Amino acid sequence: MTFSVGSVYLEAEKEENYTWALGVLRDLLGDVCLPTMIITDREKALMNAVASKFPESRHFLCTWHIAQNMFAKCKGHFTSNVRWEDFYNQFNRVMFANSKKDFEDAARVLHSDFATSMKSVNYVMNQWINPYKERFVMA
Repeated sequence: MTFSVGSVYLEAEKEENYTWALGVLRDLLGDVCLPTMIITDREKALMNAVASKFPESRHFLCTWHIAQNMFAKCKGHFTSNVRWEDFYNQFNRVMFANSKKDFEDAARVLHSDFATSMKSVNYVMNQWINPYKERFVMA
């Protein structure tokens, strides 16, 4: 079951602010009711604060946020919607591969089929897939 446990308005998206907010949450939860997982976007300051305040929780990245970021950074590199959709679908095959072999095969196809779009391929591989592939989750 997925649910939100609270919300907070912060002055700025800074690590110290996230750390403070998550520290208050941790104090409220005590050691009895700690989350087993936390799902966020890839806000580095937030990721650091989560690791600091909830080191025993698994931290995942929301695929919806990943897709929004990829759309903003990559779609402009494609001259047709069909080509963009093909790229996006292949990226999803990489992101949601069920086995190491499926992952490697999908990544190989991404590289070969989009060799003329290496700026986008390198972006998704270097900014998302390689560093975070084991953290993706649909929320």
